[in-house]
Amino acid sequence: MGLKFKGLFNQYIEPVDRIVWLFCGMMVLFASYCFIFNELVTKYPGNHYLPWQWLLLLPFVIAIYAMACYARQITPRLAFFTRFYTLYYFVVTAMALMTNGVQFTPFPTIDHIMVEWDRMLGVDTPSILAWTAHTPWIRTLFIYAYNAVTLQMVILPILLAALFQQRALNEFLVLICFCYLVGFGIYYFFPTAAPSSVFHSTHFLPNELATSLKFRQIHEHIMPTTDSGGMIAFPSFHVVFSILCAYVVRHKKWLFIPFIVINSVTIISTVVLGWHYLMDVFGGILLITLAIAIFRKCNRDVIQKTLPRP
Repeated sequence: MGLKFKGLFNQYIEPVDRIVWLFCGMMVLFASYCFIFNELVTKYPGNHYLPWQWLLLLPFVIAIYAMACYARQITPRLAFFTRFYTLYYFVVTAMALMTNGVQFTPFPTIDHIMVEWDRMLGVDTPSILAWTAHTPWIRTLFIYAYNAVTLQMVILPILLAALFQQRALNEFLVLICFCYLVGFGIYYFFPTAAPSSVFHSTHFLPNELATSLKFRQIHEHIMPTTDSGGMIAFPSFHVVFSILCAYVVRHKKWLFIPFIVINSVTIISTVVLGWHYLMDVFGGILLITLAIAIFRKCNRDVIQKTLPRP
């Protein structure tokens, strides 16, 4: 019975799916550790980033995913589209659960280290904010570019699925899982509350202030009064997602060139708007570069193993 199930599993579940499931399981395990430690030791209050309705839908989504895997040879395009979006649902659910967990980090922030490194590099955040605020059209441009990443993470997978870009979507899923697991792991042990927690400036955006406010409230055992803003400063996930979106469309020049232009502005906006330290940008670039390098190396190894020997 066990061998039969294993045979069916290998027949219908693609290797990329197994990697994604592994990452999802690791995120759930890490989140569980965070919840247990917080419940037993720190007892911080926190926000709920995972809607309970999503958990109710899990059995139905699993059933749809299973049918999509079974039907991939019968209706390849429909099965591919369905399989990808059910899998993306599981990824986003695991990510939301991990977000819930890491907000309870018991470790001191490393913002003072980031500030010192930025100063050594000649970055003066309050001065940059003042300059940006006094150039309204540039500030508006940067705000639109910064917010565009969230939209890209929703629209780009739909577009790639409609174009039947299986390779690009496989890369998208694996890379986002790897970066989220590693990046949020870094945040848990080396948390950052963002520049708005260190500098006093009237030019911070409301959501930037909300980011540092909810961190402070959680760690003072106060129920957060907001769930707005971001969470992680180091590494910058806006940088990670900007590079990721451009990377997965690199074979489509009509998409790649606009993504490079827009997301280059997005990466700059993370610093000039005061969302991130410059070191956060370097951390984001390093994380996504490492993820891509590992993925490509593993992919080459798999291909070489399947080639016939001379």
